[in-house]
Amino acid sequence: MIYYIKGMIDEILEDGVVLDCNDIGYKICMTNRDIQKLHNKMEKVKIYTYQQIKEDENVLFGFLNKEELNIFKMLISVSGVGPKAAISILSTVTASDFILAVVTNNEKMIVKAQGVGKKLLKE
Repeated sequence: MIYYIKGMIDEILEDGVVLDCNDIGYKICMTNRDIQKLHNKMEKVKIYTYQQIKEDENVLFGFLNKEELNIFKMLISVSGVGPKAAISILSTVTASDFILAVVTNNEKMIVKAQGVGKKLLKE
């Protein structure tokens, strides 16, 4: 498992970045919030990753801090929540706001994320 990748930003994409690490370009899907924090191509960054390996694809999901990576892992362990829904949730609310929403049972904050509805919360 790849825990993190440290390298230079080669390209900022709509759904993530391409990170150049020793002349290998890694496409890493990220939250909108983290993408907005990346300003410059050729900026050196450390991205904590989760690697999803399926029969037909291999995807890296990345986060600028460990807390969001841990929340992401908890989210995808919930039945009905895949990596894309988890990224959508964490693009809408910060990790700490998500924890607060769960603790206070604030459904409105959680369902703001694209593709997440109240049905998912009932599962």
